[in-house]
Amino acid sequence: SVTDSNNCVNYDSVFLKVNRNVPTDAGGDTLIICGSSSVTLGGNPTSPIGSTYQWTSSSAIIGDTNANPTSQPFVPDWFIVETANDTCTGIDSVFVDFFGDFIGNSSSDTSICYGESTSLNVSGGSSYSWFPLTNSLGDTVIDNDSSSNPTVFPLETTTFIVSIFDTNGCSIIDSTIINIKPLPVFDLGQDLSYCLNDSIELTSPTDQNYTYSWSPNYSISNITNYNPTVFSQTDTIYTLALTDTLSCTNYDSIGVIINSLPIVNINAAGSICSGDSTLLTASGSTLINDYSWIPASYVSNDSIFNPMALPITSTNYFVTVTDVYNCSNVDSFFLNVLDLPLADAGNDTSICPGLTLQLNGSGGNIPEWNNTLSLTNTNIYNPVASPDSSTNYILKVTDGFGCINFDTILVDLFANAVANAGNDIDTCANIPIQLLATGGVSFLWNDSIYLNRRNVANPLAFPDDDLEFIVQVTDSNGCIDSDTMNVFIFLANTSNDTVICKDDSFQANIYGDIPSSINWSPADGVSDPVIGNPILSPIQSTTYLVSLNNSGGCTIIDTLSVEVPEIEATFDTIINAGCNGVEIAYYNTSDSELSFYWIFSDSDSSFNNDIVKTFSFGSDYSGSLFVQDSNGCIESLTYSGDALTFDDYFTINEPNVFTPNGDNMNDEFIIRIPEKVEECAELSIYNRWGQIQYFSTGYDLRWDGRNNVGSKAPSGTYFYTLSIKDKIFQGTLNLLR
Repeated sequence: SVTDSNNCVNYDSVFLKVNRNVPTDAGGDTLIICGSSSVTLGGNPTSPIGSTYQWTSSSAIIGDTNANPTSQPFVPDWFIVETANDTCTGIDSVFVDFFGDFIGNSSSDTSICYGESTSLNVSGGSSYSWFPLTNSLGDTVIDNDSSSNPTVFPLETTTFIVSIFDTNGCSIIDSTIINIKPLPVFDLGQDLSYCLNDSIELTSPTDQNYTYSWSPNYSISNITNYNPTVFSQTDTIYTLALTDTLSCTNYDSIGVIINSLPIVNINAAGSICSGDSTLLTASGSTLINDYSWIPASYVSNDSIFNPMALPITSTNYFVTVTDVYNCSNVDSFFLNVLDLPLADAGNDTSICPGLTLQLNGSGGNIPEWNNTLSLTNTNIYNPVASPDSSTNYILKVTDGFGCINFDTILVDLFANAVANAGNDIDTCANIPIQLLATGGVSFLWNDSIYLNRRNVANPLAFPDDDLEFIVQVTDSNGCIDSDTMNVFIFLANTSNDTVICKDDSFQANIYGDIPSSINWSPADGVSDPVIGNPILSPIQSTTYLVSLNNSGGCTIIDTLSVEVPEIEATFDTIINAGCNGVEIAYYNTSDSELSFYWIFSDSDSSFNNDIVKTFSFGSDYSGSLFVQDSNGCIESLTYSGDALTFDDYFTINEPNVFTPNGDNMNDEFIIRIPEKVEECAELSIYNRWGQIQYFSTGYDLRWDGRNNVGSKAPSGTYFYTLSIKDKIFQGTLNLLR
């Protein structure tokens, strides 16, 4: 404690630790040294500051009073340090284990050519570490820096240092120098080129001490010469491996480019006709810049790519072309000169006007005639000619080689023949007619089946209808003409037989020639018996006769049958009253072959043979049956009436006393109603206090005197209500026991 002049007091303290010994560290339990190495003793620190030291050992110690002296023992040995301060002492020791030097070495120095690699070798240790790993440019120069035989590939002279470690952790260092020999320097020059099927000489540096090796060994005269000749026919890269006096080999390549011969093809017609010329065209490479044709005397220009060929006879043409690389090629073409075909149009001739003549040309393979308007086909040898005046026909024939020749035929015309068949004739049917033709020396009539003889000028005709007769007249030149005459036969008829429905009508008509007078019979049902289109209205099936006359005295009788079918709609009905009204059953009894349908007053319809309809009590009702035959004729039948009220159809019997005593006589209260309304009836029984005692529906309208729980109701007066649809019947009854 401290007190100052102001009598102020303050305090402080200090901790004093008392050790029995001075803390001392000799440097661990065991230290290891190798060969001639020295060891530094002591810890860090060996003892607290201010201590004194004394080191002892059988081995020499340098600085034995220092905290960290050194020693170079040659055998394993103990080292002891004693420490002291002003009051205490301390002691510690360390064992130094000693291992002698071991033997290890790396490869001898060697030399390699630039760009090559070599293997280094080291022995004597258990592990290794090589250096350097990269060169000055940062490129890797060793492939495994911990191997005993790594591969190195330096690009400059390099010393490779290896650290050799034994199993005790001792190490030594050795090195190997790799000297780099320069490669021979040479240049084969720019790539070469020559034309296909040619050759060229390669050149390289000349030295009698050099060795040469060319590759590939393909189309080359000698692969060990400095200047071989190559004759490859495809683009090839040749590589020279040149080895100098230091046994270093360098490489260079040179490309040999083969310039293809210019492609040339002569295009022309393979054959030409005698006297014609044709274009020769040399086509191919766009690099061609020179043309030379032979024989030059038979072309229009022997130095252009497309001269005209002008041969007299069949000739072989050759063209030599040269391109910008001075490469040349040749093509040839045989041009065949063909003889012209022989054309023959036939001999001149004459024909009748309007007739035709089949020409018969010949020659070549393909014919072609002029005058396209008067020939049936201008592209055959034998077309039919139809000249209307004297005409020259020119035949052009083309053979299989396209050669053309011409010939002409004259076709002249005779004067026309003039035929006359006579005037037209009007007549009645079944009367023979004499015909007469003039204008020639021979005759031929049509239609022959109506003539007694067809090859005379005046045959007899037997037509059965209006008919046209044609006569063909031949004159002395064999020319033919025709004429026509008509025979008109009075022919008329009325309409076809028909069918009409009852009360319908049909308008008849007259067809064919128009008669001058008409008469229908019988006249009944005919609107006008002397006109051609009267209205026929028979009440039954009738056959009418009509008489048709013309001004020439001809008469025709025809018939018209009008059928009037008889059909009838019939049906039966059964009427019953029910819960919902009056029920009427309709039964179709018409002919089963007739189609039918029903229509009723409630707008309902049906296609059934039998149908039951229900109509309300007190309403009007009707039902109609429509039948139709196959001709579309329709008949109908309707049944209608007035439905009565419910009370008009039904009687309700209501007893008022019953005795349910089990004697089988009057044991039940039974209300008897018509069977048709049982399904819609309900019976309720009440006592005098209005409590329901019994309830029943449908077909069991009876009470046995028991209530709804099966107990016997006592004697007395009860009330009942009978409901039938919307009708209510009420009354009283007496139960006597």
